[in-house]
Amino acid sequence: MGKYTSSAKALKKSDRKLKSLAQQVKAQLQELSERQAVGLQKMESFEERIDEQLEQLSERQAAGLRRLLTTEKRIDEQLEQLSERHVSSLRKLSTTEKRIDEQLEQLSERHATGLKKLLQLEKMVEEELEQLWSWHYWGESIEQRINEQIEQHTKGMEKFAQLKQMIDTELERLRSFQPSNDAREEEQPLHRMSGVVDPA
Repeated sequence: MGKYTSSAKALKKSDRKLKSLAQQVKAQLQELSERQAVGLQKMESFEERIDEQLEQLSERQAAGLRRLLTTEKRIDEQLEQLSERHVSSLRKLSTTEKRIDEQLEQLSERHATGLKKLLQLEKMVEEELEQLWSWHYWGESIEQRINEQIEQHTKGMEKFAQLKQMIDTELERLRSFQPSNDAREEEQPLHRMSGVVDPA
């Protein structure tokens, strides 16, 4: 009888342990299930965000492709316009070259000689410019030329003054031999016929 009682107690104790263990397992399973549910929700939210980002990326790619197509179209139009302009420029250039060739063929020997002299003069000028290695020398040369021009201008003014003085002297001399009014009236038709202007 005593053995039965102790065995029953042991069974009850084991049963309580099993029930407690079962409750713990159940609680852990429930907690695990809740964690899985939260994980699934997070996973679904993450998938939604990825889908949204992929959709935005797809829209951006589509917009980029549209822009790229528009840019390519503009480039093609510009290249086409450039090609047309190039062809037109080539035609104009060909026409211009043809006119130049015709004009060169029509140039006489005198014109050809003039062109040759012009080329020689340009060559001389280029050689002269190459020898001017200093702005100081160039400035002195210009200053010297200006002084020469001023000197020539001064001489010209002196000659003009001398000529004016001679004219004034001649006019004064002519006035001293001026005839009377009656004689001038008689001589006036002769002056008109001969083209002489009356100094008075």
